[in-house]
Amino acid sequence: MNFAIINGRIEPATHKATHQDGGDDEVSVVALSGELADDQHVLDAEVLAVAAALVHAARHAIGGADPLRWTDAKLLLGAGAGADPTEIDVPTPPTRTIYILPVMTTGTAFALTNGIHWSTRLDQVNEYVTWEFSVPADFGSLVTVKVIYIGTQPGGNYFDWTATTEFGAIGEQYNANTDSDTEDGATPSATGIISMVDISAAFTAIAAGDFVGVKWLIDFIGGTPLMDVIGLEFKYSEA
Repeated sequence: MNFAIINGRIEPATHKATHQDGGDDEVSVVALSGELADDQHVLDAEVLAVAAALVHAARHAIGGADPLRWTDAKLLLGAGAGADPTEIDVPTPPTRTIYILPVMTTGTAFALTNGIHWSTRLDQVNEYVTWEFSVPADFGSLVTVKVIYIGTQPGGNYFDWTATTEFGAIGEQYNANTDSDTEDGATPSATGIISMVDISAAFTAIAAGDFVGVKWLIDFIGGTPLMDVIGLEFKYSEA
């Protein structure tokens, strides 16, 4: 250290540069306890590291893109600092149902044939009813698709049917996908009874955003079955 004589006294010479960054006797707060009086600059690298850790943790949390699983059928639920996580069941996506009215028919036109229920009657071979709808944006997987009708004849009759579908998204051909389902010897419900026919197999590879055309055709009639079709039930699980 250099010294100087000031007012007849020996005093340390000005030497702050030796204690500053890069000086011979640089002062450091490393390993010191307590808080500094002035706010400290945080390095960008440190901020980015903390942000990356938070994003990574959120990804593996419940509801994240890659939640941690203890087993294939379980999720881990945190129990607070220092506590072991617990296993919980994987949440089941909610199920949604859309009810769609017929668009057109070759049978009896839409009419009040059962009380105040509007329906279209199919009672001849080669008569059919159609629907048109779009698949919701939150569609995840198909549950069921069913034709809903009211029976108008006593039991003991039967009929054959075929369901065909065409569907595609915006920018695709209207029939980019085609599918069908069929059944022989189906038994209609008795007079006045609401019943359903499952045609889910005609919707293979359906996806969110698809525009769907559906045709349900009566192929054959045994006896005198009559059906008043009132709608189409489209049920799906959210993504």
